[in-house]
Amino acid sequence: MGIRRVLVIGSQCPPLGTLSFLPQLAQELYDVMADPELGSCQPATGERGLLLDPTVHELKAKVEAAFQEASQKEDTLILAFIGHGDFAGEDFYLLPADLQLTNETVVPTSETALHLIQKIKQLHRRYSSVDGLVVLADTCGSGVAPHAAAATWVKDLTSPLRFEMLMATADRQAADGCFTKTLVDVIRNGIESMSGETLRCEAVRKVIEECCPNQQPQQPTYNADEGLWLAKNAARRRHPTPWRTHPNVERLTRWLVPTAMLSELVEKSKTARCVIVEGLTGQGKSALAAALARPEITEGLVPDGFVHALVFISASTSSEELARQLAEQLDLGLPQFGQERAAFKHCAKEAELAKLNSLRQEVLMPLQRLFAKSTPGVIRLVLDGFDQLMPTAARTVVSALNELANHPDFHSVRLIITTRPDTAIPVASEHLVLGQADASSLQAYLDRRSVSPSLRKQILNTAKGNWLIVHLLADVAADPAFDPKRPPKSLTDIYGLELRRQGGMEPARWRTQLRPILSVLAAAGAGPVLPLRLLCAASGKLGGPHRPKGVRDVLVDCRGLVVRNRPGTQEELAGVFHQTFAGYLLNPSTGEFGIDRREPHRAIVDALTELAPMETHQPDDLLHRYAAAAEVSHLWEIGEHSKAVQSLVRREGVVPAENLARWEVWYRRILKTLGPDHPDTLTTRSNLAFWTGRTGKVREALRLFTQLLPDQQRVLGPEHPDTLTTRGNLAFWTGRTGDAREAFRFFTQLLPDQQRVLGHDHPDTLTTRSSIASWTGRTADAQKALHLFTQLLPDQHRVLGPEHPDTLTTRSSIA
Repeated sequence: MGIRRVLVIGSQCPPLGTLSFLPQLAQELYDVMADPELGSCQPATGERGLLLDPTVHELKAKVEAAFQEASQKEDTLILAFIGHGDFAGEDFYLLPADLQLTNETVVPTSETALHLIQKIKQLHRRYSSVDGLVVLADTCGSGVAPHAAAATWVKDLTSPLRFEMLMATADRQAADGCFTKTLVDVIRNGIESMSGETLRCEAVRKVIEECCPNQQPQQPTYNADEGLWLAKNAARRRHPTPWRTHPNVERLTRWLVPTAMLSELVEKSKTARCVIVEGLTGQGKSALAAALARPEITEGLVPDGFVHALVFISASTSSEELARQLAEQLDLGLPQFGQERAAFKHCAKEAELAKLNSLRQEVLMPLQRLFAKSTPGVIRLVLDGFDQLMPTAARTVVSALNELANHPDFHSVRLIITTRPDTAIPVASEHLVLGQADASSLQAYLDRRSVSPSLRKQILNTAKGNWLIVHLLADVAADPAFDPKRPPKSLTDIYGLELRRQGGMEPARWRTQLRPILSVLAAAGAGPVLPLRLLCAASGKLGGPHRPKGVRDVLVDCRGLVVRNRPGTQEELAGVFHQTFAGYLLNPSTGEFGIDRREPHRAIVDALTELAPMETHQPDDLLHRYAAAAEVSHLWEIGEHSKAVQSLVRREGVVPAENLARWEVWYRRILKTLGPDHPDTLTTRSNLAFWTGRTGKVREALRLFTQLLPDQQRVLGPEHPDTLTTRGNLAFWTGRTGDAREAFRFFTQLLPDQQRVLGHDHPDTLTTRSSIASWTGRTADAQKALHLFTQLLPDQHRVLGPEHPDTLTTRSSIA
């Protein structure tokens, strides 16, 4: 995955006089751009990305080297120039330190100075894999450059270049480095009024306009890419509000019209412990949830600090992921919550934690401790899209929500949950039912979108009060090529029109770019859920772009239909913007754009096999986390049932209660599809019994294993390894119930069968020998137990190794 690279050039031009702010401002700009917490850039070349007072040869060579390096690594490149510039017509030159006067005047040429536009055009032809370009210039006359660039680069470049430019002035004198001073200050301090995590050129330009009244900063873009950010928004670090920085918040509240429904929701939530917002697809549920996180744009309807955590649930949201997001947001917004969370983890015993799911460990127990010690006031949690929640998580989440909404310990917690009417949430609550939006609100929205009055009636008639359709039709109407005489009549028409606008009717474009990427995103579900690295690999499996630059080119082209989180970073996530678009794409009957859903599911499975194999599961890795949540579903979609069960086994989490809940849900599905005697059904029952015991239900685990054994003996045979494993589990859980002699008897009967079938050196055989020694000691024959452990130790050393946990346990038992 590519990184961000920066080259800052600060140059005097002696014939034009000394600039007092150099080299200091160039150094300051480089420092903030190289700061991992601000610009997060690496040097464009070598160890340093700062060039001072270069000759024309040095200037050209360094810029070319920066392009070459960025192209080879498919990195994003940021070029910044502070100094003197000059122009003739639309030709803009950056002036080096060794420029000489001609007849006592400055007459730059392509030989004596750097023709910015021409040089970048030439370099991009040679080094075309740069993953986006940002150009900053604080010079005289630099305002000419953006317009020339926008015209020249778009027209002449042979491959697309996503770029943004931010220039100091129009065709006037730059004023004492005000542009760069302000830019550095904005990067250091951030912009408080911005909800996003990063600063884009557009936002910075507005600040420069206010702070530098003598300048007119210019900022054209081509294929505006949210991944081409200047720096992280430092204001968010000082005042962390993670519920505001999710990309859905800004996207859903753009052109927000505060409505009576928003006001009613706020009022209900002030008194009701739980409010459920119900509405059909496209009726504005998510926009209401997002608006709660941005009080400043709600015209006073939402009080400041109203929300403390906001989670947009997606098809890959597990209960563990929901708990993680809620806990992280509460940690940042409520420091005392983080303290209680850490204290609970420190004090809780392992046996207690084994009984608690992630939501109880990460959210409920810390909140309970917090409320017991203090009264922090109302804590409001918002969950959007409950209907999207993974089926394996529903029961666990509903149980937690019920406790938060009803238990006296959580009397200060307020819940707001959005869902479709067909997804019942059995939680005591107030309900807010969304119907068709009123015409006045839709008119106000279209007015904010500057939609032509002549089109509004047509849009409203088509939408029939549906916010999603109004939003999409406003997007369509904004296209200069839109033909109002042939308007789309439905969501299907709208999506087809959008894909045709993106070149979907061109066979090569559809087959090698749009189809591979969009189908994979659709298979992953709505929202920014798919890691970019996985998207690249899966797209490549379908004949599409397989490198980040090519994938991002398509994502940018399809903005509006796709959403991204942490764009331009190595942790970038992407997804389709709405589940209706995913459904449209994965429906073969849609027409020219219908796709067989098995193809992208297969591509994701194959990509995961290469990049995040289940045999080496790493829970902290981004791709493995996605696989833990979604791989089993992708495998099930393509009929790989046995591998799906293997995925459940291999990608088990560290929280026993979560593992048990997952197996319980999948057992019903596996039993229905495969039948009671299928080996995978028996494997599922074995795991159900095991995790039942691990959550403290010892006698229930013993009962389940007792029921399983005769079925395995009948279907698999008495000497099948799985049958022997169940006998071992029966012996183990018998011992856990306190029946030491019966456990000893079971293990003693099992050992010769394991030695005959598995071999004397099989790990399971060694485990049984260890258990026999242990239970021998517990039945009051300590001397014999010591003898058995002493015999076992050299075999464990030889087979397992001296540092294996079982070997160390035996050494401890002997000691």
